[in-house]
Amino acid sequence: MYLSRVFLNPQRRATREWVASPQKMHAAILYGFAEQSAENRPLWRLDRGSHRLELYTVSANQPDHTHLVESGGWSTSPAGVLDYRAFLDTIEVGRQYRFRLRANTVKSTKAKVGPGERGRVVNVGSREAQEAWLLERCGALGFSIPQDAGDVTSESGEMFARRNLALTARETLRFGKLSADKRLQVTLATAQFDGVLKVEDVALLERALTAGIGRGKAYGCGLLTLAPMI
Repeated sequence: MYLSRVFLNPQRRATREWVASPQKMHAAILYGFAEQSAENRPLWRLDRGSHRLELYTVSANQPDHTHLVESGGWSTSPAGVLDYRAFLDTIEVGRQYRFRLRANTVKSTKAKVGPGERGRVVNVGSREAQEAWLLERCGALGFSIPQDAGDVTSESGEMFARRNLALTARETLRFGKLSADKRLQVTLATAQFDGVLKVEDVALLERALTAGIGRGKAYGCGLLTLAPMI
């Protein structure tokens, strides 16, 4: 497994196009992999800072992100690629980490459009519902959110202090997608979570880190990253 980071320049045309369309970003990322399969697609997430963008990917195959740097990055900042397995092997039950997750916060309903149709997938809605969406899934993902309150600061500088869990960004993305020679409009509700988690099950957490969480993985959702507590 590999974890990579690419610094992107928001002033470059390619980067602006990628940011405007997760479909194009996904395609640009896939270009860096010699071997591709439906079962082995990379996870990715775009973190937005005040002056630059950070693109993270997690993949089973080693990527070559040279084209991303050349088209939309900084000449002084080559892509960084790390052996993710070395980090995964250090995870232990009871250890705490700071985390970040951008997720497509949706749920399935039983309401059917017509005979033979499946239930609909809908956005959960409010900030409280989005937080509940993650809290309800923690156990199956191999971690818990400690109840000990702690301050978390969002990218905008806003301070939160509730349960070591903060919803630091909400966004509804709308972009075009070409499918079966038809142009479709995609609407994607996302939430960025920052906070502190405690490892409860190493195998489940490793699966969450490498396989992703929830829907919208092709569009920059589902990648959970951890950082050691300082």
